[in-house]
Amino acid sequence: MSELTADELLDEQASLGRLQFIGEAGGTARVPVHRYSFPLQETSLRGGEGLKSCGGDDLGRLDAVDSQNRTIDIKKRGTMSDVHPEAVFAHDIVPTKTLREALVQIGERVAESGIEGEGAYRVARNLILREPPRLDGEQVRRPGETALDAALRIVRRPDFGVLPIQGPPGSGKTYTGGRLICELVRSGARVGVVA
Repeated sequence: MSELTADELLDEQASLGRLQFIGEAGGTARVPVHRYSFPLQETSLRGGEGLKSCGGDDLGRLDAVDSQNRTIDIKKRGTMSDVHPEAVFAHDIVPTKTLREALVQIGERVAESGIEGEGAYRVARNLILREPPRLDGEQVRRPGETALDAALRIVRRPDFGVLPIQGPPGSGKTYTGGRLICELVRSGARVGVVA
């Protein structure tokens, strides 16, 4: 998200855009807590997240969110005390050791049994192979069907495989993903969310 503009961050759940500096809300001279207002927008930020400003600089920590008054308090890093961002986003990085271990596990399975077929890490292997969803000859998107309706139809199929969704900021990826998660939970599926 570092490459997104302040306006593009408005469409991302783990961000807040069009911030206006209000004033100090605590902290110290070296590590202040600054309060900002924001216009009505959806956000998953709840407090405690590490924040970055546009461009990806570490800004500090989200100290508090007041959804009713639409304000946030940011505990700034000492070097960022004079910076007043237009937008912020949370971006916690998964440690490389964790990522490396997961990739090794997939690689060991592929070395033992091949990359195709049933078994462990099937979804990850399908994604690596860029396999389309398993639809028994049906089209991914039928004529006249919206992208959301097509995605909902696909996830209702048992063992559909992988359904990657991509698009530019504001195209509805988060909205579609949220609807798909609700549909899967409603069907009794176990859902894990990663981003």
